[in-house]
Amino acid sequence: MPPASPGASCTRSTSRSICRAGGCRWHASIGIALLGDGPARLSGEDLLRRADLAMYAAKRAGKGIALAYQEGMTDGSHELDLRSDVSEAIVTRSIDVHFQPMFTPAGSLLGFEALSRWTRHGKAVPPERFIPAAEHAGLLRTLDEWVLERTLTLLATELAHPHELFVAVNAGMDQLTTPGLADQLARMLERHGLAPAQLVLEVPENRLYKDPDATAATLQGLRRLGVRLALDDFGVGYSSLTRLHELPPDIVKIDRSFISPLGRPGSSTDLLAGMIDLAHRTGAMVVAEGVERPEQLAEVRRLGCDAVQGYLLGSPAPAAEAVELSRVPRAPRTRATTPQPQ
Repeated sequence: MPPASPGASCTRSTSRSICRAGGCRWHASIGIALLGDGPARLSGEDLLRRADLAMYAAKRAGKGIALAYQEGMTDGSHELDLRSDVSEAIVTRSIDVHFQPMFTPAGSLLGFEALSRWTRHGKAVPPERFIPAAEHAGLLRTLDEWVLERTLTLLATELAHPHELFVAVNAGMDQLTTPGLADQLARMLERHGLAPAQLVLEVPENRLYKDPDATAATLQGLRRLGVRLALDDFGVGYSSLTRLHELPPDIVKIDRSFISPLGRPGSSTDLLAGMIDLAHRTGAMVVAEGVERPEQLAEVRRLGCDAVQGYLLGSPAPAAEAVELSRVPRAPRTRATTPQPQ
């Protein structure tokens, strides 16, 4: 086995290393990499590189600990580059806004959800990567405001039959704890000549309890304004039934994990049917997310969902395609699609 590389990396270790020198306590951040078995055994150079990467991860995790190498570990430098690049993209408004349609189960267009998209060095960067980078850079609120402005502009000036449609945007945690959010939205809606009910703010369940007092005050202000609230990813968050009682939301979006099994042998619809019934009892519209197969569409229609969203009927697309769809507001014939990250 090759010797350990400089910088307190090691190739094989399973314990926390703490040294004492002259009465001082020293904490070692240890990276662990295993040689492996079989014909695909690592070279000495690759083994040391993995140990170094594990060491950097141990330092970022708080130091004084040992971590084993896992696929995807980095030295953190490319994350700093990502944060710098996404910051520039936000400031220069180089982030794209795509729009995914929502239909009734019968195929009539109801509205669009706005989703931010970013291409870096010619490659699409998944939102689950660049949105946290924007948050760490302190620019998530700026990104949210840009998406909102672009979305309201699309509805007011570009879509056909704008007053028959609504647009939905995802609410960030910064927005939900901002006391003046309702006043800000009122000014924006008035400037664009839109009714408050045409704007839907989507709030994932897991954001509602991070700062419950500030969030509750913001949501109450939005409700007085007339902006509609959607409870997103319903069913997978903390205490879903409590959220139905506390909001209560205007729209409930059933998480795709409950839609995915539909139509497959042995799948049960009892839980989903109960969720839909509970949401309806609170007066909420129910949207089925992640509808990707015809049999899923048939099931959510049978169970009484009010709206559907997913790649079977429409994927997120640039504004020009949303405008074209609004001119003939019917869903295309259902087709098999390959799911993509949202």
